[in-house]
Amino acid sequence: MEISRTINSMRDINNILEVTMDSVISLFNAERGFIMLIDEESGSLSFKTARNMDRQNLESPAFEISRSIVGDVFKSKSPVLCCNATDDIRFKDSVSIMKFGLRAVICVPMMLKEKLVGVIYIDNRLKYGAFSDEDLEFAIIFSHQAATAIENANLSSDKKRLRALFESRVSPGVVEEIVSKATDVGLQGEKRIVNVMFLDIRGFTSLSEALDPRDLIIHLNEFWQEMGEIIFEEDGTLITYLGDAMMAVFGAPISRPDDAERAVRAAVKMQKKMGELRERWKDQNRPVFEIGIGINTGEAVVGDVGFSKHREYAVIGDTTNTAARLEKLNKEYSTKIIISEATYGLVADSFETNYLGESLMRGKSVPIKVYEVRQML
Repeated sequence: MEISRTINSMRDINNILEVTMDSVISLFNAERGFIMLIDEESGSLSFKTARNMDRQNLESPAFEISRSIVGDVFKSKSPVLCCNATDDIRFKDSVSIMKFGLRAVICVPMMLKEKLVGVIYIDNRLKYGAFSDEDLEFAIIFSHQAATAIENANLSSDKKRLRALFESRVSPGVVEEIVSKATDVGLQGEKRIVNVMFLDIRGFTSLSEALDPRDLIIHLNEFWQEMGEIIFEEDGTLITYLGDAMMAVFGAPISRPDDAERAVRAAVKMQKKMGELRERWKDQNRPVFEIGIGINTGEAVVGDVGFSKHREYAVIGDTTNTAARLEKLNKEYSTKIIISEATYGLVADSFETNYLGESLMRGKSVPIKVYEVRQML
C-alpha cells in the first residue's frame, strides 16, 4: 500500500502523525478523528493530532463516550468497532450517545509487537453503520504500520541525539558502537562499575598570570588536544573540562573487560606526552607546567542529565569524588599518578606501582590504600 511506504520512509514523527490522520479520515470516510501516543515518562496517553476537533473538544462533556472507548482500548490493547452506538449494549447506559448523536466508532491500538505505542480513533455522527468489520481489520493493519513508522522515527531521532551527545566525547569508532546499541547505553540512568580519571594542571594560577588571555587559550587548547587524543585512543569518554582540570571515564557508556587498564595506560601515556610538550615549550620559550592524575574504580550512576536545551552525559557518586581527591594527593606525595586500591587490584600485573600507604579521604570513615603508578610493564 502506497500510504504505508510513505509513512515508513518518514523520520519526523509529526509528519507521520499528520499523514496517518489524513489517510485514516480519507480511507474510512470518517467525520472526525484523533491520534494519541503513549508519553514515555508518565505512561499515559497524550493528544497529538486530530481532524475536525481539537484538544479542547476532546476534554469537553461531548466526548465522554469517546474518552471511555479510548480508555478501554488503552487498558485492553484490543480494538473497538461500534457500528451503531445508539443500539450498542456496551453503551446502553450512556447519556452521551443519545445526547451528542454519536453513531459509528473505530478505535484501534497502535501496537509494536506487545508494546502499545498509542491509539487511533475515528467516528461518524451522521451515518449508521459507517464502519464495517472489514474496515476494522484494515484499520488494525494500518495502525501497526503507523506504530512501526513511529518507532523507526524514534530510533532515528535517538541515534541523532546520541551522536550529538557523544561525538565530541568519544572516538568515532566508539560513537558508532554507542549508536548501534542505542537502547543499551543507560542514558536514562543506571549504575555501572566505572573507572573515573581526574587530571589537574599544577600551577595554573601562575600560568594564567604569565600569559595574555589569547595565548593562554592557545596554550591550553594545544595541551588538551594531546590529552583528549589519548583518552580517545583508549576508548575512554571525556566527561568535562574545568578550565585547568579534566574528568574522563572508562567503562561507560560502553564497557570493556580491561577498562581499568585502559584508564591507567591512558594516564601513563599522558605523563609521557606531557614530558614531550614541556621540551617543545621550553624550546619555544613558552611556560611549562606539570599535571597530576587520580583514578578510582567503583560503582557510579551514569546517564544523560540537564534540561531540554542543554544535556550532558554525567557520572555521579562517591567513586567520582574519590577520584578527584586521589588526584589532589599527588601534591602531598610528590607523585604524578595515584590510583585507589580498587583500581590497583585490577591492574597490578600490568604496571610498575609503589604502595604509598593509607589515606583518609574527606567524607569517609575508613582510610583507603593508595598506590603510585610509575610506568607500564
